[in-house]
Amino acid sequence: MTGQSACAYCGLSLVDTYEHWLLMPVDHVVPRGVAIRLGVVATHYEDAINLVLCRAGCNGFDNRFHHETPSQPDWPLEAFLELRDRIFAARRKRIETRRALEATLFASRPWETGGPAPLAGVDDGGNQAPLVAGAAAPASSPSARRISPE
Repeated sequence: MTGQSACAYCGLSLVDTYEHWLLMPVDHVVPRGVAIRLGVVATHYEDAINLVLCRAGCNGFDNRFHHETPSQPDWPLEAFLELRDRIFAARRKRIETRRALEATLFASRPWETGGPAPLAGVDDGGNQAPLVAGAAAPASSPSARRISPE
């Protein structure tokens, strides 16, 4: 094991409860698809130097990360590590912002209001935007077709 016991992105414990332990995926800091597109060799992006433990929520908040880096014919380890560190810092900041937005939604307790379903959108980076309490969901959205527990 890595010796890591907290989420690399938010710092919450991954081992304090069984439920937290169950929600612990391994994340590629430089996603496989990005690494392949850039021409990074698999020995770099599949190595433990590119893997972190995190909470499933944090991983999901920014799982479609897109990084503007030109491909290059050769990726020495040092260049890959610099890329990894830039991506990690950017993702951590984006995840922190998303967690704050989701915490605000949670605090509003939309499931208790009986109001319209929350609406999910897409931000300018192509990522799913946070749910907005009180917004009407389009008829074609999955949240508009949700099944009532009654």
